[in-house]
Amino acid sequence: MPGNNIDNGDPICSPDSRMIAFTSVNHYYYTNFSDIQIILANGTPRSQLTHKGIASNPAWRP
Repeated sequence: MPGNNIDNGDPICSPDSRMIAFTSVNHYYYTNFSDIQIILANGTPRSQLTHKGIASNPAWRP
């Protein structure tokens, strides 16, 4: 039975080094939802910016 595996990648620090944006790919029952999430540099809290999309390669704008 297929599981619910998540892979995170493409991390990039914000210009002020306070946050990290990254791609989170959810391999859910043969589908691959790719979303952008952010997390504070100290590790908390995590926020999902996109939902069930095909997003990758996050970037910060000044």
